[in-house]
Amino acid sequence: MKLRTLFISICTFLVAGVAFANDGAATGASPFSALAAGLGMAIASFGGAMAQAKAASAALEGISRNPA
Repeated sequence: MKLRTLFISICTFLVAGVAFANDGAATGASPFSALAAGLGMAIASFGGAMAQAKAASAALEGISRNPA
């Protein structure tokens, strides 16, 4: 079973590169689209990290108020 799962995973990763491959010049995308995508991902990552930190902070504060 593990061998089958490994085989399917490897095939998926090998096919994904071909499936998403395209000619960059033919898309008509703006030269700043990579910058915008990177900035958007950075903002989203920062927001997720801040939310996770706030949740952990609230949980630890609740535990410290009632250690029993």
